[in-house]
Amino acid sequence: MDRNKQSQQSASEFKLYPWRFVVVTAIFFVIFANVMQFAAYGSVTPTVAKHYDVGNFTINSLNIWNMAAFFPAVYPSTWLLDTHGLRPAIISAGFINAFGSMLRWLSFAASSPDMKVNMLYAGSAIIGVASPLSADAVTKAAARWFSGEGRLTANAVMGLATPLGGAAGLLMSPMIVSGDPNNVDTFNCVLFACSVGFGLMSFAVFNDPPTPPSESAKQGTVGFKEGLGLIVRNSGFWILVVVFTGVFSTFQLMTTFISNYVTPYGFSEEDAGNFGVALVLSGIVAAVLVGLLCDKTKSHQVAVKVLSVILAVGTICFYFGVTNSTGWLVYFGAGLIGVGGLPVMSLCMELGAECTWPVAEGTSTGILMTISQMFTIIVIFVTNSLTEPVTGKLWKALFIGITLAGISVVGSIFYQTENKRILLEREVTEGQGLAIL
Repeated sequence: MDRNKQSQQSASEFKLYPWRFVVVTAIFFVIFANVMQFAAYGSVTPTVAKHYDVGNFTINSLNIWNMAAFFPAVYPSTWLLDTHGLRPAIISAGFINAFGSMLRWLSFAASSPDMKVNMLYAGSAIIGVASPLSADAVTKAAARWFSGEGRLTANAVMGLATPLGGAAGLLMSPMIVSGDPNNVDTFNCVLFACSVGFGLMSFAVFNDPPTPPSESAKQGTVGFKEGLGLIVRNSGFWILVVVFTGVFSTFQLMTTFISNYVTPYGFSEEDAGNFGVALVLSGIVAAVLVGLLCDKTKSHQVAVKVLSVILAVGTICFYFGVTNSTGWLVYFGAGLIGVGGLPVMSLCMELGAECTWPVAEGTSTGILMTISQMFTIIVIFVTNSLTEPVTGKLWKALFIGITLAGISVVGSIFYQTENKRILLEREVTEGQGLAIL
């Protein structure tokens, strides 16, 4: 067969279908709904605590329950995703998240204050069970529906559901609660309605397009257990775990404690929500631009190194802005944290799939998320223990974010592993066509 016929065969074999955008949108909103529940109380912690007649840490610890539930759920979730595909995993995620949100809302009808809090904890834990089903699906959806020229951008767009969901929770909560504990039940009802509406979008997700979009998608991946064995022996992946964990933990701390960080220094709960939005909006722009750029240039590793430095500078600016009650510097620091952090999380998940291929994408992402969640739980306890008893200030805890960002910088310097899928597709498809329907 001559070269022209080979090119024609490749063009007909690898196709991109319009439904890939529907799949990305549906997964985006399922993740969005889940993270919105996670971040919902971050900027109104004191008011929610008054409503349930508990201390601030009890409300902050809901995120610990959420993350703790991730661990027993991650193995069956990854198995379901890698064995049975995207559709059953995403549909399950949507409905489990809605059920957990319903329990939190129905806490208003509990017969005693203790029962209210217990339902709040139970609902948060169930929401946590849904997290790995949706979060681990991002890299798999990008790999199954997109070519090498669009995987990172698709990954970045779906990954933006995490900060956008967090921002929605942080911004919406002070608008609805308005400092009145009696409005917390209304807020919980709104969250439940959102989780149902977004969860229904999961039915638009399908496992695979009619034909594969790339050579790596065509060849497929190894079995679940074999993939775990390959990851254990992959040193580059474990360096990537360090980078991802540092960035992920920094963001979770910001989401969980942002009002606790800033309100003792004279900022309001609305200010706390606005700082969170500034972080997210700057990160959105950066994540999309970085995704588009790296899809074209394949400069993933360089981007991680540069952005990690920006993240570290942002945490330092945020510290000085908060402790000196300087609003513009807090906004500037939050903006740098967004620019330097959000794109790195998407990059790390994509690089995790690249450096471990032919391991299934859900497996590498699941391990990244599991370790980062586990570490974040520990850091939340440490952060709470650093609260000053009289003033409630957390200036000492802000050093944790600076340290984590610094660790990410060091880890990014040592990450040098090749991108296996990109190299494969470059060899196979160089000079050949890709059909876009």
